Amino acid sequence: MDNESREIVRLWRVYRTIHQLCAHRGYLIAQNELDQDLEKFTGLFASHGKVE
Repeated sequence: MDNESREIVRLWRVYRTIHQLCAHRGYLIAQNELDQDLEKFTGLFASHGKVE
């Protein structure tokens, strides 16, 4: 796994954790954001192979 891929996975985990934390604290978070997998995250935020 190259550095860019590791960075994408790390940022996806941060994204997922923050959304889960907010949902657990009572904030309204869309279910599709909570269920977003790595593939969807990469398509939205890193479509060129690195986070923009």
